[in-house]
Amino acid sequence: IWAATFNFSINLASIAHVYILNTLDMCFLVFFKLIQRTKISKLELAGLVLAIIMIFLIFIDGNNFKSFIYIGEITETSVFIGGWIALLGSFAAGVYVQTCCEITEDYPYWMGIFIISLLDSLFQLLISLVFEGSTFSMDQRNGLFGVFTGHWFLYHIFISLIVGIGSFCCLNVLSRTLVKFHYHFALSLEPIISSLMATYLFGLQSIPGELVWIAFGLYVLVMGLISIGKSDSETQEIDFDGYFESVSSFDLLMTW
Repeated sequence: IWAATFNFSINLASIAHVYILNTLDMCFLVFFKLIQRTKISKLELAGLVLAIIMIFLIFIDGNNFKSFIYIGEITETSVFIGGWIALLGSFAAGVYVQTCCEITEDYPYWMGIFIISLLDSLFQLLISLVFEGSTFSMDQRNGLFGVFTGHWFLYHIFISLIVGIGSFCCLNVLSRTLVKFHYHFALSLEPIISSLMATYLFGLQSIPGELVWIAFGLYVLVMGLISIGKSDSETQEIDFDGYFESVSSFDLLMTW
């Protein structure tokens, strides 16, 4: 669901919007803690509040972005719809991390990546058949087997090597060698770098507006606060079982 929502929303909203809204699984994990009234650190809660402000800034961004690949001009309506679809992907990723991501520890890492990628591919084929009018043919534009034509095959092999080695392999190595805060900080730069690449390197879209640049800064701050707060939760935490009983709603709002 996470991958499908990313690929679908990228046709409706700007790369800058999608990359931020589709990578907020850590924020949803904090939100899950909040509604379950489990112990949560002050830094995590501060990160969640800033994330809500960041999402609001993205949705009120009035700039229209141009895409030279898919639909010409992206309207405010499509940006709104694409944003919610991207946010749904973050929710799905948060649910996965919250409930069952530990099952990948029961077998080799590469086996887990293979299973996830295989099921993801089958799910996206289904989405393409239902919503994009794809066919079981070798057509280069709409055929599910068009990837095997001479026009696309080498391109996809090249992209697969970049994604497979550059993303999955490197992320696996870095996650085990870097300090957790450094790892998450590096990942938080992904929306900024991808937007600049789309703008300057590939010329796909126009430069993001001022509100999106503010959102970029908040995104880095949010990821840092939640990452530090998660590892520091033993010394900075709120026990909601007793906290809500002793503090009124107005006091809670003024405190934060």
